[in-house]
Parts: sequence; C-alpha cells; structure tokens
Amino acid sequence: MIWIVLTLVAVLVIVVIRGIVSGRVRFDQLPPALSSAAAHGLPQRPTGADVASLTLETAPVGYHAEQVDDTLDALEARLREQEEELRAWRSP
Repeated sequence: MIWIVLTLVAVLVIVVIRGIVSGRVRFDQLPPALSSAAAHGLPQRPTGADVASLTLETAPVGYHAEQVDDTLDALEARLREQEEELRAWRSP
C-alpha cells in the first residue's frame, strides 16, 4: 500500500515539475506591492529642489534603492546645472 502512495506522489511531483519547466503551470511568487500612500511624483517641469525633496516608498520587489538614489542624484545635479545656465542667460 505504501508503495502505491509513494508512486503516486512521485508521479505528481514529476508532473508538476514538468509543468513548471514547460511554462504550462504559472504562479506569481509575490503579489503586487500595495501602496499605502498617494503617489506624489515630480511636477510637470521639475527643478533640482523637486528632485531633492522627492521621497519614494520601498517595496519587496522593484529596483535597487542605491541605483535609484544614484540616478536621482544625477538628475538633480543636471537640473541644477540647467537652472544655473538659465539664470546666467537671463541676467544682464
């Protein structure tokens, strides 16, 4: 009797593994992240100060926080450079 149960379990495991490998059995490992706060993104024409004050929520899945921080720092620096260039052009 035990051999029948073990055989059925082994067959079931093999079928499930083949289904996963072939892509026929699909499942999401993590549900989509839920937001606990309203999204306050950047304005239509962001300034360096807007980027500096931007805060984003963390989530179990997504981007590496360090890469996002580095990208936002570069964006902030570039916007500040452009703001300075505009001030130079506008001042007599």
